[in-house]
Amino acid sequence: MPDFFSNAASDNFRLLKSKPLSGTAATAGTWNLMRIPKWAFISNVWVMVETACNVEDITIGWSGNTETAVPAGFFSSDIVDAKTVGYKSAVSDTIISFGQKYFDKGTGAITATLGTTWTTGKIIVFCQYSVIR
Repeated sequence: MPDFFSNAASDNFRLLKSKPLSGTAATAGTWNLMRIPKWAFISNVWVMVETACNVEDITIGWSGNTETAVPAGFFSSDIVDAKTVGYKSAVSDTIISFGQKYFDKGTGAITATLGTTWTTGKIIVFCQYSVIR
């Protein structure tokens, strides 16, 4: 039987934390939260709603990798549930999105898209990835 083994391996991972998005500074639109390098495999993304927000339309997604951006690529607004304090995990809590993404064509970013400007609340996004090629 012919071999088709791969030597691509990674023995470490990085954990990123975004700056806090707070109701006092967050206006409607898409915000770049974290830079993602080429060859990064995102294994999970978390949202921490530290203080309940007065809006529901917050999604977490990605851009770059020479592809069309996906504003809700990790979390749709119903999963972020910004009115409820707590942690949400893209891998275990998301049904309609994907918890992983491989940036094999170029660099990218984790993004937050806010449908409206909000005045109260605070969220922080975390991302775990390994670089492998």
